Amino acid sequence: FLSLAYLKLARVCLKQADWSDARSYLKKIINNYPDSLEVHSAQQLLEEKQYFAVQVGSFLERERAQKLVDKLTKRHEYAYIVETKDISGKMFYRVRVGQLSLLNEAKELRSKLSGQGYPTAIYP
Repeated sequence: FLSLAYLKLARVCLKQADWSDARSYLKKIINNYPDSLEVHSAQQLLEEKQYFAVQVGSFLERERAQKLVDKLTKRHEYAYIVETKDISGKMFYRVRVGQLSLLNEAKELRSKLSGQGYPTAIYP
């Protein structure tokens, strides 16, 4: 059961952008519990690139999200869509900008985008 607890702790750390602690928990799973069901998930999470992005919109229709991405791209922003489902299974198309390694860079981008009138939130 410890491998499952470590995986859950790692996911919490990833949500909070505490990447070094997350890596530590994931490595514990791989090294200490190599036969556990959580090893595959831990390996996948370790391979994922960790970064900050600024969310500027969330839509129920993909077309609306794509229009915003196109608008931001014309302004030379790296914008993309992240598809997520809520608990009821409803799909949301979230528009995010940037893949930044430092929180301060993400804060600067958030300030710039909010100054242009976009609702903003930073996501790790």
